[in-house]
Amino acid sequence: FEVPRIVRTHAHNPCVIVIISREDNMSTSSVSNEKWTLQSRPEGFFSASKNSTKVTEEIDLSSLAEEEIIVKVETLSVDAFLRTMLDEEAYHGSISLGNTLPALGIGTIIAAGTSAKLAVGSKCIGMMGAQTYAKLTPGEMGPMKLMKFPGVPEEASLGLLGLTTGLTAWVGMFRVFPGGPKKGETVVVTAAAGAVGMIAAQLAMITGARVIGVAGGGKKKKQKGGGGVW
Repeated sequence: FEVPRIVRTHAHNPCVIVIISREDNMSTSSVSNEKWTLQSRPEGFFSASKNSTKVTEEIDLSSLAEEEIIVKVETLSVDAFLRTMLDEEAYHGSISLGNTLPALGIGTIIAAGTSAKLAVGSKCIGMMGAQTYAKLTPGEMGPMKLMKFPGVPEEASLGLLGLTTGLTAWVGMFRVFPGGPKKGETVVVTAAAGAVGMIAAQLAMITGARVIGVAGGGKKKKQKGGGGVW
């Protein structure tokens, strides 16, 4: 994705984190939004130049519905599952041609409707889309208020502490399997080179268990769960 300016990236998380910065040219009544939209469905690898286009639009801040919010997008996570959403039929939900490309992100609320559940000035996390400003209505699936953890950078909530990555791995390892694995036991982790599997394997190793990771292909076998995984 093209963004105004990349400040830094985090290669050691199981997804790509892009922190963006831009100069604000906000008026009292509208903001200029730059977004990437899906123009054609990719066959194989996604091509930004072939399958998408950048669009600029004005978002009116004075005509929000009661629960709507406007979020200034500051951080985006480019996750593998987003590619599947570009197909016509997708497990995670497909987007229509012409719609904004999906992307989980973190941002600051700059405007809110009269009955909005999130306050102006607060940080939130959720499906923001590949854009500089997002007009959203919070619901059960987000966006939701960003939880802050002492000593942890906020972008970790899109990676190691993400709902679809680290937290899913922890719940699967220690809640779905009551008490978690024990020292000396053998734990088998499928999709061990994936965003969830890599973390699940490391969590299992911490307990002293022997971890066997299942992954497809030579490259994935080399990176499954980090060192110490069979």
